[in-house]
Amino acid sequence: MDSSYKDLPLHSAVRWLSCGKALERFAGCFDAIKAFLAEKGQDYPELEDEKWVVKLMFLTDITGHLNKLNLKLQGAGQTVLDMFDTWKAFVGKLAIFSDDVATSTFRYFSHLRELSPQHSISTAEICKYISELESEFTTRFGEFQKIALALLTVFGSTYLCEQIFSHRKSVLSPSPAVV
Repeated sequence: MDSSYKDLPLHSAVRWLSCGKALERFAGCFDAIKAFLAEKGQDYPELEDEKWVVKLMFLTDITGHLNKLNLKLQGAGQTVLDMFDTWKAFVGKLAIFSDDVATSTFRYFSHLRELSPQHSISTAEICKYISELESEFTTRFGEFQKIALALLTVFGSTYLCEQIFSHRKSVLSPSPAVV
């Protein structure tokens, strides 16, 4: 069989970031895996279920985006404000992802884009998943901004406080040129 991945680890303890890579490899070998299982007489009806395959490919794409976020948050020398900005940018991307899926463009979901010509994709269901992820992020990290400002200004002067608020205002203003 000709596949983009010649080897696939069969058994190993993997960390969360590696799970995303394993999903990516599985999705890359999906047709070859189906053919191999059919050749061996193994029956896995999920692999033929259109809804299941669409969810798998969506999970693969969104896990890739979450892995990128995770790596950015782990970068060396990051301040709490840097991490907050990274988180806020990702929450903003989720709205863009939802619009992308709603219009069936799939610019940010390569596996769904490859799947879309052969399968009918329930964009409403995927948008619901993205919306739930966005609300989960907002719920879990809603207090992040307050904590970031409290930590940075605990021993700060009024000048530093004003500087931080000016920075936050410029980041959060609709038009960054107008401050």
